[in-house]
Amino acid sequence: MSTRDTGRMILPKGWPETDKSASETASIEAYEEAGVMGLADTRPLGSFRSFKGLASGLKIRTKVLVFKVRFEKQLKDFPEIGQRKCVWSPVSEAMKLADEASLRRFLRRHRSEIS
Repeated sequence: MSTRDTGRMILPKGWPETDKSASETASIEAYEEAGVMGLADTRPLGSFRSFKGLASGLKIRTKVLVFKVRFEKQLKDFPEIGQRKCVWSPVSEAMKLADEASLRRFLRRHRSEIS
């Protein structure tokens, strides 16, 4: 999927929520950003370093935990519909589309677990 502002291809990610586990937050972000419904594994698949942009323009270096979400369905209506471009592609194509080198490395390293 793409970012809202620049259209860079990314994975859905959000800020940790104090009353939710990291895997619950991953499921919520997948729904809000892409309309994907499914349960996230409780253990992360892995992680990579990234930057999270704030509305003020400030960018914060972050460690992104990646959770595999067991896809059930994709809704036609969800909170951020029309704000992002959602693209379904094989991992090999996602590695080419990913904006960040660290995300490309993550996808390459975990290709067999994602496919």
